[in-house]
Amino acid sequence: MTKQLELVLHTYDLELTIDEQTELVDLIIYYCESNQQWMSECEDGIKECEIADQIRHLPFSSHHTETITFTSDQIYCINHALNQKEESWNDNGEGFELGIVDKEGHLTGVLGDIDKKIEEVI
Repeated sequence: MTKQLELVLHTYDLELTIDEQTELVDLIIYYCESNQQWMSECEDGIKECEIADQIRHLPFSSHHTETITFTSDQIYCINHALNQKEESWNDNGEGFELGIVDKEGHLTGVLGDIDKKIEEVI
């Protein structure tokens, strides 16, 4: 008897405004630039880089809010990038003064909005 394995691909739909789409692409570019060595030398990093490339090449809109479907790997990559950005601004000490993070250390503005949307789906 042959058993077949079924691959279940989990996807998540996020409704993103034009600003959120733009900030997401910028965030992913920054994430890749900040982690170049890891993403070129380590097996996990290389995989993360491939996922980041997928995100950068998604069909984002330049004219209106769009519902974008992300795989679970893409959502987790975005979440890693958001967490890194949040940590860097908290470690920096200027994040609160500049309004990038709030008093609790969470991202504000457009990146904060994206972070909240991701938290809702995962």
